[in-house]
Amino acid sequence: MSLRAKRISSLSCRFNQPIKPRNAIIPGYPSRIISTSASRELPFSSRFAILPCVYKSRFRHFSYLCPSSMGSMGHSNPTRLSSKEDYATFVSKFDTFLLDCDGSSSLRARLMIGVLWAGDRVLPNVRETLTYLRNQKKQIIFVTNNSMKSRRAYVQKFKKLNIQATEEEIFGSSYAAAIYIARVLKLSKDKKVYILGERGVEEELEAENVSYAGGTDPEDRKEFTEEDYEKIKPDESVGAVLCGLDQHISYKKISKAFTYLRQEPTVEFIATNTDSTYPTHGTFFPGAGATTTAALEYATKRKATVCGKPSQTMMDAIFAKYELNRERTCMVGDRLNTDIQFGIQGELGGTLLVLTGVSTLEDCEREEIYPQYVTEGFGDFAVLD
Repeated sequence: MSLRAKRISSLSCRFNQPIKPRNAIIPGYPSRIISTSASRELPFSSRFAILPCVYKSRFRHFSYLCPSSMGSMGHSNPTRLSSKEDYATFVSKFDTFLLDCDGSSSLRARLMIGVLWAGDRVLPNVRETLTYLRNQKKQIIFVTNNSMKSRRAYVQKFKKLNIQATEEEIFGSSYAAAIYIARVLKLSKDKKVYILGERGVEEELEAENVSYAGGTDPEDRKEFTEEDYEKIKPDESVGAVLCGLDQHISYKKISKAFTYLRQEPTVEFIATNTDSTYPTHGTFFPGAGATTTAALEYATKRKATVCGKPSQTMMDAIFAKYELNRERTCMVGDRLNTDIQFGIQGELGGTLLVLTGVSTLEDCEREEIYPQYVTEGFGDFAVLD
């Protein structure tokens, strides 16, 4: 047996897990680290490992290194879908569609940003497109980096917008982080997670029976006082710090998280996502990556394990939960440095950029990320209905 074959066989035994039925408990994420030089020689199924991070200063995101992340990513000449035949051919290539879903709108500015909806308004013909794909027996999985909502909250959002969706079809960054903590790290029951985030993170941790502190606790939202310099001390019961988008971020919360991360190297540092911006109300506000995570990474000189797009930790989890064929799976999104990069690095069969959201075609050259396909909007597929 060749050295390469032996290496593949060894890593396969260590990392590959048989995929269970869709409703089964998710097998563990990768918890070991392998070198990038070894990973380049392996098929993706044998690369079940968290790879070293590279800071992409061009778009302020951390991404996991893989062969396609070296230099430009994707197809430098994306296929523009326009005719009914184009859309029919495209749909026939895939069995599963991973769909980004969050967006924002502003009636005053007449702006609508998103893939499926913008604020509380469904984008044109999106319902018809989803109905068509379901009638064609296509599998739909909604993948979002918004850590403020749990899967349960998203079900209510879909219901409000009159869009069919079940909790099993929703995969968010808060859920991915909770699964990572509970089933990969197997955080000890006598340990808790300190949260920089909102109720969505708490709900997903509760679902996994993980204890936590911080988050929406009113005590942590109080003004920092002189006495807090003495009160904030290491806490041996804290086993992990989890950063998401926190709309009530404060010096007190940052100080507590900073203290816990410095007390022991064994305290895990985890981020739901590293989005630089958060689209809402027809504009952009700072995202989780630009607030909670970035501040702590700079202060502690530590790098967080990221559980949201474009991290392949999330991709591995999706493929562990669902029975998917990678070549017949397509990522659909409006943001190059999360959605499209996620699909490219995950070596999916296709990536589709919709132009109703954050990124434009001009951004492709600037960010050196190219989708395989481009369309004006996800509702364009309704022409097939």
